[in-house]
Amino acid sequence: MIGRWISWLTIGLSVGLILLTSAWLFAERCWAQWTPLSPEDAFIHGTIGLETFPLKYAAVMQDLSHESFFAEGADGSVWADYGFLLPDDIPAKTCTSNVADWAPVGIGVSSFVQAKAFQTSTKFAGLTCAACHSARLRLPNGSQTPVIHGMGNQELDVIAWSDGVKNAMLDPGLTTDAILSAYDAQCAEFDEANGQGGGVIQSLIDRIIISAWLGGIKSVIAGDLSRYDLPFDNAELRDEIAIPAGPGRTRPFRSTVRVSLNLPGADNFVLSKIPVVWEQREDLRPASQYDGSIRTPVTRSLIAA
Repeated sequence: MIGRWISWLTIGLSVGLILLTSAWLFAERCWAQWTPLSPEDAFIHGTIGLETFPLKYAAVMQDLSHESFFAEGADGSVWADYGFLLPDDIPAKTCTSNVADWAPVGIGVSSFVQAKAFQTSTKFAGLTCAACHSARLRLPNGSQTPVIHGMGNQELDVIAWSDGVKNAMLDPGLTTDAILSAYDAQCAEFDEANGQGGGVIQSLIDRIIISAWLGGIKSVIAGDLSRYDLPFDNAELRDEIAIPAGPGRTRPFRSTVRVSLNLPGADNFVLSKIPVVWEQREDLRPASQYDGSIRTPVTRSLIAA
């Protein structure tokens, strides 16, 4: 008798798992719908595998994680003060339903989970090519031009900003509940009024995915501390002795040493200016690096990303 119950239970569980998997695969077809982008749109809006954090966290990052990016008592924007280009008029509420109105240039939205090959209905914010390669010209009268895509952003301090992000992730107060509570308080009614409330099921999916993301990224960053040390914080984020790269420059070889050789790379002070990228003619490719060592745009782009 017991054996029969176990058999029926096994069959029931198997059928349930098959139905659940089928439902997930069907839903994933909706989440993974893809419309080919023009080269310009791909440059500006297409993420390059650098999904950084859930869009709901990006919407409340200013309030939740401000202290991770600035010295105690200092004010500033976690985006604009690090060189990201913001729209001229930022709305009072920054939510997922109006992301196009407030997101910095070069922040794209995708359904891909960070560092994973699968998609969900939870939206993630990721960097695009335009984040580093777009800028405005400052004119003699003090005004600025519209955004020019393809220029190097000489005000973007991406190295310091990334350390600020690491500080935020290491904050024990940054929890799934904190993110979702802050987001709901700020945006629940606004999203509902815009027909993008999501409902109970979407809220549950967001909680599961954000919990998995947060646990994963906290674990990865904490695991790197023994090799790379603590990220710089507070006033050190703006100290050229601590972070010599500064605005408009990156430390590509430090990253290469860390990722490819699994070594600290902290003593590698080779810097690289963020270049213009609009010239891709084949006859000029050798000149696209100062020594002509990297001739293909694909290889250069992989190193940059």
